[in-house]
Amino acid sequence: MIRARPGQHADAPHHSHTLEFQFIYVLKGWAIFDYEGYGEHKLVAGSTVYQPPGVSHKEIDHSEDFKVLEITMPADFETKEVK
Repeated sequence: MIRARPGQHADAPHHSHTLEFQFIYVLKGWAIFDYEGYGEHKLVAGSTVYQPPGVSHKEIDHSEDFKVLEITMPADFETKEVK
């Protein structure tokens, strides 16, 4: 489970994850992500995303109450900054 921290804004650079599977289900609020090759997408409560392995992405903005359930395989994975 991942939640927004009140008063903290999205500031991570474009990055990718070394994993086999990543699925996101938005429980509350909204967020805007930029996915390389797919563009910007606004995710709202009820949205689901299958995030392809290794895709470069960046969170642009989110609501104060943003909350997601994220399922990954493996559970521990490397995150690499993409320039």
